Amino acid sequence: MSLTKSQQEAVDFDGHLLIIAGPGSGKTTTTVAKARRILSDPSRNLVMVTFTKEGAEEMRRRLDKAQADAGLPPFNQSRLRIGTFHSIAPQHLYTHRKRPKILSPAQQSIILNEALSPFSDDQELMKSIRQEFESYMYVIDRSKLALTGPAQRVINRYMERLESSRATDLYHVMRECSLAAKDGEIPVLGCTDMLVDEGQDTDDLQRAWIFAHAAAGINTTIVADDDQSIYEWRNALGYMGLRAFLDTFRAHQIYLS
Repeated sequence: MSLTKSQQEAVDFDGHLLIIAGPGSGKTTTTVAKARRILSDPSRNLVMVTFTKEGAEEMRRRLDKAQADAGLPPFNQSRLRIGTFHSIAPQHLYTHRKRPKILSPAQQSIILNEALSPFSDDQELMKSIRQEFESYMYVIDRSKLALTGPAQRVINRYMERLESSRATDLYHVMRECSLAAKDGEIPVLGCTDMLVDEGQDTDDLQRAWIFAHAAAGINTTIVADDDQSIYEWRNALGYMGLRAFLDTFRAHQIYLS
């Protein structure tokens, strides 16, 4: 695999690292090469966090192909875990706590749509309420949010319906997992390295979870492009979150040209 100078530097660097990778910079090629370099050491294991299920599947496919092209077997689950935050958080949290019934995303949507039904005649208002709802679910300090009346009504109704279902949802699982890891109530994942893709779009809770692992000494790499952040309305990291990672952990920064 032929890499540019900046790509090779990113692959070879050990420690906390921010990779700024714009479109066409070879982000995936670099990520795959870095993962394989880490895992070439049998004493290390890696958790790769992606933003979407499709991204996780694509990363696994690319890594398996790179291994096959090199005449090597794929990495097993004990050394390489790839998934979204919402798939990894339940595994992490309920290794240490009793697992409740968790609603599926489809079931969550049904409850939310029922809570939104009084406003169904106004599509623009519905869109605005959904954004406020998501922001509320993904922020750590909810007291700092100034919610509109309609959004507060929807949130209250959603919470009532959730409680009556005698189950929890993925919003609450991610919140509980992130805060428990941040506060040291549960141990961080047992990995030596973590690689986070699309880091500019991770939210307030996900940032706390990532930072808990970095603070525990796990080599943490965030791959991001702050120009591509599209989730500011739900507290995505964006530029300020990436800056916080650099400042908090004195992380190295590499730009892929």
